[in-house]
Amino acid sequence: MATIAKLMNKEIRRLAKSEARALVAGIKKDTVRLKKDNAELKRRVAELERENRRLARAEERRRKEDTQAPPEKVQKARFSSKGIRSLRKKLGLSQDQFAKLVGVSSVSIYNWESKGGALKLRASTAAKLLAVRGIGSKEARDRLSKIDAAARARAGKKRRARSRNRKKSKR
Repeated sequence: MATIAKLMNKEIRRLAKSEARALVAGIKKDTVRLKKDNAELKRRVAELERENRRLARAEERRRKEDTQAPPEKVQKARFSSKGIRSLRKKLGLSQDQFAKLVGVSSVSIYNWESKGGALKLRASTAAKLLAVRGIGSKEARDRLSKIDAAARARAGKKRRARSRNRKKSKR
């Protein structure tokens, strides 16, 4: 009697395994297909991220090129203290903010505005002022926020470097 029970039990297991294999085979195929699809999607996302970074760099270069005025325009450009003051007021910036935007000191802006008459500026400064002439107040605020963010990042790097140097010197 025990041998018949063992044989029946063995046969039931065999049949159950074959049924389970048949059911799992479809799931395995689906799993393989999903893994392939997932890998393909990851490749496409990585490719799109690379393309996005490339386009962002190109846009940044284009913006930098836009901020540079052609040399012939720089030579012909004329700046007056009244013009500098009105440009700064049009952009709605303080002397300090305008100085950061142009890349000069706030004392320079003060001197330019209080001098009166025509100003004689370096070609690089004149080019920066020409570039600022063509923007609006929103664009000026955007550029200022980028300048401030870059300055904070540089300050953070310097702070971390000083901290590392102090730790090294203590050892």
